[in-house]
Amino acid sequence: MPILGAGIIPNGPIGLELEATVRRVFAQMVVLLLYRMNPLLALLLRNAIRASGGVSPYTQPVQTGQYVQSSWIGPAGQFDIPVDVAATVNAEFNLCALATPVTSLGLEQLVTQDAIAVASRLMLKLNDLKNSALYALAQALFGPPQGTPAGNLLQMFSLQDAYGNAGLSPVYGGLDRTVYPMWQGLVLPSLGNVLSRQAFIQNLLKAVKYNGGEALDFVVMSIEDWTMLMTDFMSVERYNNDPSSRWGKDDPVNSGFRGLLLGDTPIFFDLNCPVGTAYGFNSKYITLVIHEDANFAWTGWYSTIPQGQIASVGLTLTALNLVCSKPSTGVIMQGITGAPATATLPAQPTIPFPSQVPWPVPPPPIPHPPVVTKGEIEPISSASPVAAPAALSQPAPPQTPSARRKEPKE
Repeated sequence: MPILGAGIIPNGPIGLELEATVRRVFAQMVVLLLYRMNPLLALLLRNAIRASGGVSPYTQPVQTGQYVQSSWIGPAGQFDIPVDVAATVNAEFNLCALATPVTSLGLEQLVTQDAIAVASRLMLKLNDLKNSALYALAQALFGPPQGTPAGNLLQMFSLQDAYGNAGLSPVYGGLDRTVYPMWQGLVLPSLGNVLSRQAFIQNLLKAVKYNGGEALDFVVMSIEDWTMLMTDFMSVERYNNDPSSRWGKDDPVNSGFRGLLLGDTPIFFDLNCPVGTAYGFNSKYITLVIHEDANFAWTGWYSTIPQGQIASVGLTLTALNLVCSKPSTGVIMQGITGAPATATLPAQPTIPFPSQVPWPVPPPPIPHPPVVTKGEIEPISSASPVAAPAALSQPAPPQTPSARRKEPKE
């Protein structure tokens, strides 16, 4: 609504008259004030692999034991024959469906048709399809584990499932981590104040030792923890000038970093990562699996007239899951302290989703009188005391084409 009584706009009747008779200038774009960047989700989507139909459409065979065993032998050349065992099991992953519906009210389209609209509400809704889906995926990625008895079986696995242990996520990919302890990731709880170079690199090397020597590709943490870790790098910054150095007015002095390297391991921040938690990744063993026919697929518009409303509804459908074929190559670092207070960094506003409005229940159908054609007697309801004649209650015998009477032509 226009603001009256501020700036050069008068108040009172003059302001109301100007509001009713003077056009306003609108910006040619709608600025989005919600959502946030999702760098880790973007990386996983960029390297996602495709899956097709079937029960548990993605199956990952994993070896959980030794097939053979080496031994030292003597001059006689005798050795022990290994026992034949079944050491390979399948980790089964089902895809989870994420639906993002959108509606288009029919009468609303009549209002906006051939009108000069500031912004099309339908286009705003369609643009919000992607943003809403990415928000839901990011929340699930950094959300609580689903491999627990209280987990949501309809939601995709989170990072705590992929890199968790038997205490955090007991079952992952259909395999019980108490039965297969090598199917667990490394969880480091209650680390405390480790946001320094000397303290943090120790946890990176713990992950390397736990998984058998494979180094982490990168680490993701919250922006608060990342900021504190960066200050430890900045405390040892130094500017070197030599006789060949020349500084001009277009040469700014830069301090700080966009990315941190610790032991050749990049460390980034993600706004969706909770404060006090960091994740270490080996990208060779973790990926998103997306159905080839449900990769943010649009279903098209369908009418809701059978539901008693002039409207159309459509949705985007995404079927995917987070698959880690070797959980021991990742690490979850919990209980990290020492980050600045949350008051120093603005909190991300929560997205106020409106409550779901149920579809209106159509009214009961209006009883119509029976259709009476010309030359017939109107049927009498069962409540009438007058009974139908016996001749009318019996069906007439069918007539052959030759017995049918032809009407004379005028």
